[in-house]
Amino acid sequence: MTAFNQDGPDKSLFNRLRGTLQEPTRKLSQSLRPVERMATGGAMALGFVPDSLQANALEPILNHAMRGLIDNGELDFLADHCCAIALKERDLAWHICFDGARLSVHPDRLADVTIRATVPAFLALISQTTDPDTLFFQRQLAIEGDVELGLHVKNMLDALDEDDLPLFWRQSLNSLRQLLTLESR
Repeated sequence: MTAFNQDGPDKSLFNRLRGTLQEPTRKLSQSLRPVERMATGGAMALGFVPDSLQANALEPILNHAMRGLIDNGELDFLADHCCAIALKERDLAWHICFDGARLSVHPDRLADVTIRATVPAFLALISQTTDPDTLFFQRQLAIEGDVELGLHVKNMLDALDEDDLPLFWRQSLNSLRQLLTLESR
C-alpha cells in the first residue's frame, strides 16, 4: 500500500493529511504545552536526586556540549569562578565551575554569580527562541552576585554559535526549537 508513501503516487494525499493535522496539533500543543510540562516535571523529579548524582551526570554532558567553546578559549573568563544556574520555581541549582580546561559541578561551592530563571525562560534561553535581555526585563531571568560575571555568561550564551556545538547538540536544539514553536502563542 502506497497511501502514506511520501515519494509515491499518493504524495498529495500525504501532504493533505499532514496539512489537515498541522493546525490541530499546534492548537493542542499551545493549550497543553507538553515540552514545558515535561521540563517542569523533570525539574521537580531532579529535586529528589542527590546532588552528587546530578553533578556526575551533568559534568560529561556540559563538557561534551561546550568542548568547542572550551578549546577556543571562550570560557576563559569563567576560569576559577563558579556560576550557579538556579530554577525560580524550585530549590534547585547547579554550581558550575571552570578550571581553565574543564567544567565541573560542585553543589557545595559558593557561587560567584547565580543566574536564576523559570523553567520556560531557561527553555527559551537554551533554544534561543527569546533574547536573554527580553527575559531579564520581563523579570523571568535574574542575575545575582557578581553581576559583571553574570552579564558575561548571559552575553556568551546569547552569542553562542551553534556551529561550535557538536552535531548531536545542534540537532537537539533544532528539535527543541521546533517543539517550542508549536507551543508558542
